[in-house]
Order: sequence, then C-alpha cells, then structure tokens
Amino acid sequence: MTSILIIIICAGASILTLLAFLGIVFTVIRRKLKEMVELKFRDQTIVLQSLRATLFSRKARGGGALVLGERILWFLLISPATEFSLPLREIRSVSLTDSHLGKTYRRPLLLVEFSPENGEDAIAWKVKDAGRWKASIEEALNKTR
Repeated sequence: MTSILIIIICAGASILTLLAFLGIVFTVIRRKLKEMVELKFRDQTIVLQSLRATLFSRKARGGGALVLGERILWFLLISPATEFSLPLREIRSVSLTDSHLGKTYRRPLLLVEFSPENGEDAIAWKVKDAGRWKASIEEALNKTR
C-alpha cells in the first residue's frame, strides 16, 4: 500500500513539474512573439492583435501571432517560423465559419478570403472573440477602399 502511495505522489509531482515547465515555455514564446510584433509594426498602428491565434491554411497550420495593422493582416507562425502577410487590398471577404478545409470546429473561425496576384485563396484562424476580429477587419477594409 505504501509503494502505491509513493508511486501516486511521484506521478503527481512529475505532472505538476511538467505543467510548470510548459507554462514557462509558453510564457517565453508569447514574450518573444510580442517583441517580434512590436519590431515588425514599430512604424505602423496595430489595430488588433492576438499572440494565441491558430492558423488553418492549405500551406500551414499552427499557432502564432495574428496582427491587424492599418494596411495589412499579418501572421507569424511559431514553428516553422514563417510570416504570412496579407495586404488589406487583396481581401475579398471576411466571415465566421465553423468549418474549413474539410474539418469542423467547435468554436467559430475567422475566415478571410483573398485574391493575391496568382489566384484566390482562403485562410482561417482560431482567435479569441472572432466576431470582434471580423468587425475590425471590415472597418479597416472600409477605410482603405
């Protein structure tokens, strides 16, 4: 009985140590993302930003920083470190959806359809308060058109 109790205590301590370590890692990553956003947008106004956005596109998927500037929607994927820069003039529409690229999600995704020089495409992000993001992008689009 004592052996089982020791194993349970050790397992619990290991889990708590792992959670604390992951918390530190995520804090460091968010701090670095914030620094990179500030550097990228040092000469521009940031309308809205999220350091906890998740990208869903044909080319990549993962977490990072999503920033709406006055003239650009920009995303920095954490791993592999990749920038996605979308001029507002290329955005055709912004909407909320619960599915993208054949997958359904529990929370609404921010869906941005755009027309780059080489055709049409769409990217979705999972962000906190996707409705606010949609409204902010639409407002920025109205100012640029």
